[in-house]
Amino acid sequence: MQRRLRIESARAGSVINEYRITGGEVELRTLRPEYPRREWRQMNEDELQLHENLNTAVAIWVQSENADG
Repeated sequence: MQRRLRIESARAGSVINEYRITGGEVELRTLRPEYPRREWRQMNEDELQLHENLNTAVAIWVQSENADG
């Protein structure tokens, strides 16, 4: 099963970050209004560590997903 998190600003024209967990790996794609289709890429350890250190919504989501499954 693939789980996703989407973070977007209420401000029109802002970027949208989508996260998914596939096969135990966290992937990210950034969608911009001018480039609506983007490829997924695996987040590296430094990126994941930064989210964890800052206790972001992404870190909380990843931790809850890992606890669930």
